[in-house]
Amino acid sequence: MPRPPAAELLLAIETSCDDTCAAVLDGGRIRSNVISSQAAAHAGFGGVVPEIAARHHLELAAPVVEAALIEAGVSLDDIGAVAATALVKTGHEGETYRLSGPEALLPADRLRILGSVLGRELRFEGLSNEEARAQMTAAMPVEYVNAFFSFYVDGTLDESPVLPTVTEILGRPPRTFRQWAEAHTAAFQPA
Repeated sequence: MPRPPAAELLLAIETSCDDTCAAVLDGGRIRSNVISSQAAAHAGFGGVVPEIAARHHLELAAPVVEAALIEAGVSLDDIGAVAATALVKTGHEGETYRLSGPEALLPADRLRILGSVLGRELRFEGLSNEEARAQMTAAMPVEYVNAFFSFYVDGTLDESPVLPTVTEILGRPPRTFRQWAEAHTAAFQPA
């Protein structure tokens, strides 16, 4: 039986003078968008220093991409396993697969799970909408800021659906956020 057509997941990676960014797009929907700013690293120089920017991009690219995938509910391990299966087994020619994790998690859910794995209480300390808008407007085009607020604040956020693709292709469930957190606890420990 042929599989139904599915939108492709697109991992977009962008490096500007002082930002390292990654987003996961599903058709026309933004599933995640992670931005790591280097503004503080360049502040003392009165502008962007190319050597510092390049070094920071190299250091930040992998963690920013991984954070975008996790926020989108997709495990890098699952992407790799599905890709390897599609490349070495027959029946996958011309197919496009949408992947998801095993559960739809809001940022508060991820924070609760991460705190549980680390054995400590974690909490969000958010900015007011006005403070966030002012900080974002100082660092990026107003059109982007307006789109961000429309997406996240005005309630047009469409949480990613949980899909059976990983289980169907690999014969095992997708990796959970808890499993990811347990495998990466060292990254959250003080240096």
